[in-house]
Amino acid sequence: MSLADQIASRTRRPTMTVWLNGKRWPDVLSASASQEYGQGIGSGTVVGRNPPVTPTPGMPIRWR
Repeated sequence: MSLADQIASRTRRPTMTVWLNGKRWPDVLSASASQEYGQGIGSGTVVGRNPPVTPTPGMPIRWR
């Protein structure tokens, strides 16, 4: 195994799980958030396909 292969095998790739109105949304393309250090998220954007429910304004969304 080359050095590059060893490094690639240990590289962590960011992952995200998103729930829309309590239902897992597996087909998320991207997500971003606006947050100050130590504070809650002020605003954010999630872009995905095939949401588990029809999104409406004020619908709860959670990501981890």
